Amino acid sequence: MSGLSNQFGIRPVVMGGAIVTSATFLATAFAPNLIFIQVIYGVIGGVASGCVYIASLIIIADYFDRLKGISTGITMAGSGVGSFVFAPLVQGLIRSYDWKFTLIIVSCIMFQCCVLGALLRPIQPTLQLKKE
Repeated sequence: MSGLSNQFGIRPVVMGGAIVTSATFLATAFAPNLIFIQVIYGVIGGVASGCVYIASLIIIADYFDRLKGISTGITMAGSGVGSFVFAPLVQGLIRSYDWKFTLIIVSCIMFQCCVLGALLRPIQPTLQLKKE
């Protein structure tokens, strides 16, 4: 993922990964069999969500110099808190509706990562003038 980020930039990797992840959730809702779910949701969706996650961690090093450790810790904690909150939300949606409709809702939520990825702007390096 870091190679893709170096080659294409953080923003396209996050946005592309979010689009592919969202598409895999949507395709899984209409899956004809279990093998399709394992390949689309498990393999392709896993790699695409890894693009979103790893690229968003890489950009922390660009944004923060002094408090890099704290900012990385907050970012890592955010994924844990998201998992903690998201599990009961998905469980409630499955109980209220069905798993296919829940995957469509989760697909829409995952697509919001594309919108948020558009907000990641690369930091332009500043020129340091040498004092003679």
